[in-house]
This record gives sequence, structure tokens and C-alpha cells, in this order.
Amino acid sequence: MFDELNADQQAALKAALTEEYRNGSRVGSDGKVVLSDTRIKAIEAVAPYYITLYGNDLSMEKTREHFAMKNNTLPDETRRQRLTNFFFWTSWAAATNRPNHDATYTNNWPHEPLINNVPTTENVMWSVASIVFLLAGIGLLVWGWSFLHKHESESQLPDTDPISKVQLTPSQRALGKYVFLTVALFIVQILLGGSLRTTPWKASVSSAFRCLTGSPMRWCALGTCNPPSSGLLPASLPPACSWLRW
Repeated sequence: MFDELNADQQAALKAALTEEYRNGSRVGSDGKVVLSDTRIKAIEAVAPYYITLYGNDLSMEKTREHFAMKNNTLPDETRRQRLTNFFFWTSWAAATNRPNHDATYTNNWPHEPLINNVPTTENVMWSVASIVFLLAGIGLLVWGWSFLHKHESESQLPDTDPISKVQLTPSQRALGKYVFLTVALFIVQILLGGSLRTTPWKASVSSAFRCLTGSPMRWCALGTCNPPSSGLLPASLPPACSWLRW
């Protein structure tokens, strides 16, 4: 719908959006923040999404899988409501101008041209100055080392390489197998990670939480559970756990 408007109409809406975010909810003289009716309606429309997302509503189950979230991340609805309050105040601090200033409380960070959150003059100035100071400091250190450091005469080189005469102690030799094992496990981890990204199936984090919470750890191989001989673990897996391969 926005793309169908002409340039003047789009510019007017962008200007109204910028004014709403940057100046429409400034702290008043009484220390309070007053929101417009439009802002309140936007909050009332967006907050239920996050309250539902962090809850256990089945309608958001697919979305949680896409976000790699478990179901019922925040069981307490009061905490979910407070989370939306936190989202609002972080966005408010990043978008609202400070009193008697044209920059936000986060100094126009993060970058968002839609509401004119762009680097301030001070940001640019100090960024350039920091680079200049860094290069000047490095140059000063190099100059000081070259002209103020007392250079010693070159020492006599040994006839043989001293490192070739170093002998490993028994404990150092015993450590070799552990170094080899660590490197081998690291390589195996990299290969497994690459194979998981290239295989046609993908592990579902939410499914893993359903499999591993509320019950003993299930050991699975190729979709079939092989419990130890103790018989303490269940002998079958629910369908949601069939992708697990331990």
C-alpha cells in the first residue's frame, strides 16, 4: 500500500513517522512519558504477538521452530508482559530525542534512516579522531623505538641450533596422545557440523526440547532407541524424536 503512494505522500508519512518516534513521546516537565493514541494502538497490536510467541500457544509452534525456540519459553504470563515492556523501553530509548538535544538516548544507535537515526556530527568527528590518534600513537611508538631505544650489539650466533638439543620430559611425551585426541575430536566436530548443514533434514530445536525435557535422556540411533541394559530408559521414541541421532 505504501508503494502505491506518490512521492509527496510517502515523504509526508515518513516525516510524520519520524516526528512521532523522535519527538512525540519525549519526557515531559513532570518527568512522565505521554504516548499518542497511534503509538498506544501500535503497542496493543504488537505486544500480543510476543506474549503468544514466548508462551505455549500451538498457533505459534511453527514460528518458534523457525526462531529455534522451545515451547513455553516464559511460562509466567506476567513475565511475558514485562518482556514486552522491556522491548518498548529499549526501542523508546533508541528512537526518542533527549531533552534539548537532536540525538536519541543511544546517540542515534542503531542505524535506522526511516526515523532519521543516522550518525551525528559528534559520532563522525570522534570516529575520525580516534583513527587519527591511533595512527599517531603507533607512529610515536615506532619513532621512539627507532631513535630513543639503545640498540645492543649483535650477539654471536651459536654453531648449532639450540632447539635441536631440547629433550622432551616423560610427562611431555605422555601429553602427546591427549593433544592428538583433542585435535581429532575438533576435526570430527567440524565435519559433523558441515554435514548437518548439507543434509536434507534439519534438527528441530523445539522438538529436541520436547524429547529431552520432562523425561530421562533418550539415546537414539537412526530413529530407533537403544536403551542400556539397565532398562531405566524408555524403549521407544515419540514421532517428534525420530530425527535424533546420537
